Amino acid sequence: MISLRLLNKIFIYFIIISLCIGALLFVVLSKPFEIESLKYRQNGSKKDQYFETIVGKSLRLSPIKTDISLPSIKDSFEIAMIENRPDSINKKTKFEIKFNNSQNIVTAFEEEILYLSATDDGSFEFSKKKTPLRVLLKVIDSNNVRVVIKAEMKDFESESSEQNLFDSFIVSASDSSLKSDIDNRFEFKILASAKWWGEDCFLKIYKTDDLKYQKQKLEIEEDIYYLTENDLLIFKEGEWQIPTEGENTLKYPIAKVKSIDTKILEIEAFDESGNDKFIFAISLQPKGSFSQRSDQLITSARKRTHTLISCLIEKQRMILKKGDILMKKDGRWKFLKKSVNFDDLKSDEIFYLEKIENRNKTNYLIGYLFSPTRTNFQKIEVPISSLSDKKRLKRGNIR
Repeated sequence: MISLRLLNKIFIYFIIISLCIGALLFVVLSKPFEIESLKYRQNGSKKDQYFETIVGKSLRLSPIKTDISLPSIKDSFEIAMIENRPDSINKKTKFEIKFNNSQNIVTAFEEEILYLSATDDGSFEFSKKKTPLRVLLKVIDSNNVRVVIKAEMKDFESESSEQNLFDSFIVSASDSSLKSDIDNRFEFKILASAKWWGEDCFLKIYKTDDLKYQKQKLEIEEDIYYLTENDLLIFKEGEWQIPTEGENTLKYPIAKVKSIDTKILEIEAFDESGNDKFIFAISLQPKGSFSQRSDQLITSARKRTHTLISCLIEKQRMILKKGDILMKKDGRWKFLKKSVNFDDLKSDEIFYLEKIENRNKTNYLIGYLFSPTRTNFQKIEVPISSLSDKKRLKRGNIR
């Protein structure tokens, strides 16, 4: 016979084991399940194939249930087609994608695999871990993207798991980034405040052989750049710079002149990773005005020597020669040295005497008056009286 003492021990062990099993079940059942725990089921006669999470998400995947495919995911995507960095090696279309109830924005290239997992509240989110439920994007046209959902059956608990299930649907894609905050990016904030002056009319005429000055003049933080469509800038050593030929630009924020029309210069910029893109539409600055009418600027022009011309510029007597450059400072015209950095001159009118030209036995002074911003100019042509003409005039008066 079993003694009373032995029975008591057996009962105590049973209580302890029951408590341990109960505690284990509580821990297991109270732990939230992620989509990694999806299980494949096959329902006997109907042959319905679907996946069901503990949180109650039911994903019916074609080819069996195409009429009710992915009701909980299908209308949840926001997608934007964005351009790659201009120096990117991968030339495939790039996307930003997010769920409309989430702030998490994921960047991916066309046909790049993304993974989905379930959150605690039963919604879906992109996962950094590999999961059985996968998403990839395919371009249909410039406005639409096909979203393909794949379920890798070999990753599910199933005896017959050779056939992968999939479904797809079309989402309209935006052409502007889902990200727009530049408050924390100093380099992009100063790019947004750039000024576009158009062509530098003075340097275009004065330095006709330098193709650099046939480009558009852009001012960023008081620094001047001459750029045209597809030209690049990189943010390096605390400032925007034009990269040197062959320079590795991938490790820097980069900006590209995307387009130029009569009123807007458009720049697209990317961070170092290429995941954040910003577009800036920079308006053309107003053309500068003049303090004097061009036909009243130069008077009493006469030939002093073979190369020198004496004239009055706003009643200020000056002796000029071909190629002279004058700047109006504090109401007075002064000669400029040709070695000066013209990009530092931003608030004063400039006169440039281009040449002396002979037409029908009469010499003309040919020059240009430029507004302070050098975005506007007036051509000036003044006849020159020769010394012999003046003497002839005096003799005529004596007679």
